[in-house]
Amino acid sequence: MSTLSTPHAVIVDDEQSYLDLLGVILSEHLSCPVAKFTRPVAALSAISNLKIGIIVTDFYMPEIDGLEFLSRVEKLSPRHSFHYHDGAQRGA
Repeated sequence: MSTLSTPHAVIVDDEQSYLDLLGVILSEHLSCPVAKFTRPVAALSAISNLKIGIIVTDFYMPEIDGLEFLSRVEKLSPRHSFHYHDGAQRGA
């Protein structure tokens, strides 16, 4: 199947360990390719060549935050499912 016709799960997280973990989890539970990116700008460049099934993004990233990333994705292609996560630990 071509890249354009196969829905992908896209994960964006600047922390490689979280990216890898989420990639394994999604690969085990979804029947679609998983595209992983540590840089939101790189993900934005690739998204125009992918059919997106779901996007999972971190919130806190150095280039642009997760909400800004999703805002830019929405401008590129407004029909996506979004989920963002915050892996930061908060003190009690």
